[in-house]
Amino acid sequence: MAYTIDKRTITIFGEWTKPVPIVYLHTFQHEGSSIWQECQQLGTPQFYLAEISGGAWNRDLSPWPSENVFHEEEELEGKAPEWLQDIVTKVIPRCEEHLQITRRIIAGYSLAGLFALWSAYNTSIFNAVVACSASFWYPGFLDYATSTAFPQQP
Repeated sequence: MAYTIDKRTITIFGEWTKPVPIVYLHTFQHEGSSIWQECQQLGTPQFYLAEISGGAWNRDLSPWPSENVFHEEEELEGKAPEWLQDIVTKVIPRCEEHLQITRRIIAGYSLAGLFALWSAYNTSIFNAVVACSASFWYPGFLDYATSTAFPQQP
């Protein structure tokens, strides 16, 4: 199954007849298929994988505006609050309208890993977070994380 929402492609991997968790994963270069295949080869427990690709990472996944520490890249625009709102109000309802879900997990790597953890500070809709090689270098994030409480412990 695949959907287009706000110029992003959401591809759902998995077909189950019983309720299972769903993992929302931002990818940079459409790695969802290879990640899904690897999980199947490893024999992971059943789950749905909702790959979110497209959009602009530096715009959509940065929690607040900041100069980019990697000078060759575009500025970090800080539009994560708007994108998280779209995930909660558009992406999740569309993805889950015909699925039986037990838990929601948000996952990501690099800047998407930072976004995943930051999301847990800003909504209680996710039960768990996977932040792989997350961009905790993001200016001000460590202060934010140590001074902000989760609305619900992930």
